[in-house]
Amino acid sequence: ETNASNSATTATTQATNASNSATAAANSAAAAANSFDDFDDKYLGSKTSNPTVDNDGNALVSGALYFNSTANEMRVYDGANNFQWYRR
Repeated sequence: ETNASNSATTATTQATNASNSATAAANSAAAAANSFDDFDDKYLGSKTSNPTVDNDGNALVSGALYFNSTANEMRVYDGANNFQWYRR
């Protein structure tokens, strides 16, 4: 009887631990997705002309950058509807 009770307690504890791990994993996945979306809003990738929206179709944020493949240069959005090219 004692062994059965101990086994039941152990099983309950392990189930709780598994549930907590699943919650932590889901939270980590959500945080990673949010981090990628934030990066994706700032680095727009390679484009042939100045974009008017970010990769999600939202307004551009100041500091957004992209590579202009036509001019072969990196450009940074200044927040005033202008892209400035970056010279190294």
